[in-house]
Amino acid sequence: MQDNIFFWINEFVRFKVKTLDRKRNYIEKEQILQEIAITNKETLNACVKLFYKQKFSSLNLYSSIFIGLIEFLEKTGIGYDVRNFKNNLIVDYLFSRNDLKNSSKFLYQKLLKEFFFFMGIKKKELFNFFYLNFSVDKKIDFLNQEELKKIHSHIKKMDTKKNNTKHLEKILALKILLFTGARASEVLSIKTKEIQFSNDIVIFKILGKGNKFRNLAIEINHIQELFILFNDQREFLFTIKYPTIYKACGRLLELCNISKNKKGAHLLRHSFASFLYKKTKDILLVQRALGHSTITETQKYMHIDEEERFGKIINAFHHL
Repeated sequence: MQDNIFFWINEFVRFKVKTLDRKRNYIEKEQILQEIAITNKETLNACVKLFYKQKFSSLNLYSSIFIGLIEFLEKTGIGYDVRNFKNNLIVDYLFSRNDLKNSSKFLYQKLLKEFFFFMGIKKKELFNFFYLNFSVDKKIDFLNQEELKKIHSHIKKMDTKKNNTKHLEKILALKILLFTGARASEVLSIKTKEIQFSNDIVIFKILGKGNKFRNLAIEINHIQELFILFNDQREFLFTIKYPTIYKACGRLLELCNISKNKKGAHLLRHSFASFLYKKTKDILLVQRALGHSTITETQKYMHIDEEERFGKIINAFHHL
């Protein structure tokens, strides 16, 4: 019985009902517990409906993940006996989910890791192998130089004469994201009183992660036609919100016929970092530009393709 995956899902779900959602009192939780008896896929599906009805969103997510895992076990012929599980089972499962974005895969990984850790505490001799090599290869998208040129060219063609503040703000936000590598949240935090002009550049003072201030700089000629937005009468430069920027970035990629897994502002941030490093080979400059506290964090943004890496290795040893 304890070697069956449904036994452990049932134990874990019941444990979570007891420990999650402090707003629910003991009686409410006991009523939910009485309806939980997971012994197969049908009863697991019934739990999903129960949690949805009870607005128990976190448990509804857990149950949905379990359903996907069960379908994977059936499809691969591994079955429900946990003694047949191998160390790379969950990694294989996550990589099989092509319908999920990387961000969702990492969430699934976190929650499944918690589930198997729960099993490991209860039955350590069976599940200690799940503590090894449990990771998902994080493939981060970025735009190469040609794609950046296409993006820049399309932004330049956007109508800046249009008498629509929201439209103009989108153009300005896209340009700042492209030329500074700032986070969308940082761009939206720009205050009009903290904008400065120095020779041929505009300097924006922004509040980054960890409540640390840093300056962004962009050439005046890139945004000169949008100076109408630099209105001292409002506190913040932008009135648009993050969803507007996200949609604008996605639409921009579509118009340029560029297909990427990531479509938000962070794609431009990674692309900025990669381009800046390839042009300057100065990782400290990239670190300061991105506002990172450590080089290790910045290294995640260094997208050096395999061909370039092999070329450098071969050239280094060519005259040995």
